[in-house]
Amino acid sequence: LLIFFPGQRATAALRRELEEKQRYVQDCQQLDNQIAAVEHELSRTAHFIDTWHGNSCSEARLAHVFVAVTEHAEKAGADIVRFEPQAIDSLDALQRIPVQMACEGSFSQLFCLLTNLESLAPDFWITDLKVEPVSAKSDRLRCELILAFFADKREISD
Repeated sequence: LLIFFPGQRATAALRRELEEKQRYVQDCQQLDNQIAAVEHELSRTAHFIDTWHGNSCSEARLAHVFVAVTEHAEKAGADIVRFEPQAIDSLDALQRIPVQMACEGSFSQLFCLLTNLESLAPDFWITDLKVEPVSAKSDRLRCELILAFFADKREISD
C-alpha cells in the first residue's frame, strides 16, 4: 500500500500535465484556424484597397472625369447650366471633391443623364438632388445636384 499511493499521485500529476498539454495543443490548433481566417481577411482587404487605388480619382485624373460628366450630359441631350467644383474636403485617408452641378432638359433627358453618370469609373455619391420645373409654362426641368468624388491620399503608406 505504501508503494502504491506515491505512484498513484505521480501518475495523477502526469495525467494532469498531459491534459494541460493536450488543451494547449487544441488551443494552438484553434489559433491556427483563427490566424488563417485573419490572413484571408487581410488578403481580401489588401485586394480591395489595391482595386480602389486603381479606380479612385487623382487630381490629375479629375479633369478627365469632369469631361466625362459633360460628355454624358451632351449624350443625354441635357444642358449643363452650372458646373462648379467646390473646395476639397481633406479627410483622414482620402479627399472628398464636391461638385455643384445644375442641368436642364426634359424628364427623359435628365433621367438618361443620371443613368449615364452611374457608369463613371470612379465611385461617387450624389449628396443632394433637386428637380423642379424651369418655369410654370415649360415642360423643361432643372436638376440641381451635388456630386461627391473621392480621391486617394497617396502620401499615406502601409
